[in-house]
Amino acid sequence: MQLPRSLAAVSLAVLCASAACTTTEVSARKDSPPRGETAATSVPTGGDPGGDPGGSAVPGGALCAAAQRIRDLGDQASGLMNDVYRQTLSQDPSAAEQQLLDAVAAMQPLVPELADAYDDLRGAVPADLADDVDTLRSFTVEVMDQMANASSIEDLMAVVEGFDEDATVAAATATLELDAHTRAECNVTIAN
Repeated sequence: MQLPRSLAAVSLAVLCASAACTTTEVSARKDSPPRGETAATSVPTGGDPGGDPGGSAVPGGALCAAAQRIRDLGDQASGLMNDVYRQTLSQDPSAAEQQLLDAVAAMQPLVPELADAYDDLRGAVPADLADDVDTLRSFTVEVMDQMANASSIEDLMAVVEGFDEDATVAAATATLELDAHTRAECNVTIAN
């Protein structure tokens, strides 16, 4: 049995909200660059993804360390959702729904770590990208806080359906801008 379409949609929305994620809404807007492209395109220079957390000894150290933390936390969230997909493909929808709610609950401890990583990234990006970090951090924390209160798939659907379109597009656009910068400077992709 496959996951119901609505459950799959909620699962994807949960994953996007919990990790740096781009959306097709960005490319649908005429004033936005196509998905995967940004106004400033760069070729990765292969900086130091491990980076020096202090940022003083290694060029790009603080930037690359923060970007890698965001990527790693996004990968953890993706892993939780992938587990839900694998475990529920042969189960009835009610079991799948509970596993999705459990995955959302399991992601909650990642939120403070992700917020801290965004704070570190904000301190390491050029001034013209600081607002993008704030936008993405704010959106992620707000949505994950709303999802933490969900006790049913209907509650999660209400959160997803309640996403402000402009805020969602702004967060997706910020993700693309930041991703272009972290790829160019550190060869670290933060957009899923």
